[in-house]
Amino acid sequence: MNIENKENIMQLKDNRKQCPNCPNMCFGKQCSECHKKMIERTQGSCLDCEKIFYALRQDGTKRKRCKECQDIYNEKHISICPDCKNTYHATLDDGRIFNKCYKCYQDSINKCAKCDKNAYGQKFCRECYQNERTKRVEYERVEKKCKSDNCKNVTTYTYCKICNDNLRSISNQYMISTCEECGYRGKGEFKLCSYCV
Repeated sequence: MNIENKENIMQLKDNRKQCPNCPNMCFGKQCSECHKKMIERTQGSCLDCEKIFYALRQDGTKRKRCKECQDIYNEKHISICPDCKNTYHATLDDGRIFNKCYKCYQDSINKCAKCDKNAYGQKFCRECYQNERTKRVEYERVEKKCKSDNCKNVTTYTYCKICNDNLRSISNQYMISTCEECGYRGKGEFKLCSYCV
């Protein structure tokens, strides 16, 4: 080895510095082992085609798919919200389909007429509906006079039991007919049943 080569080697050794990531000495910004690890961290395997690609984003997160597969995925699963015009996941992998983004869906849910809770297409929320129903049932259970003429009975219904039974027996007489040919009894007013006509 001549003197010039020795001097060049000595100068190169003097230019070496410690790698910022490990105790090894290197000539550049980092040693070759740390550089290989960095490349492994920035690369990823595509979920769809399993191709190795540069996956690291600027914010530090990693992409799941390569550009080609991501474009195919976007065509199938991503849509533009008709209300706010932002992109959103319209079709999920389990088959569910949404016609608007989550924020616009939440904004479109109507509020209860009595309180500020979500009513999901109804006039009242569940709690207010149950309260209204119990109030209505309590009001209907108040005893009042029977609606029949000349009846002094008190009832919670429109007619008392006696008047209701009388009305039912009268309506049943008019509704049931007997066929003159075969003797069939059925609802309605007829002389001959449908079989004997």
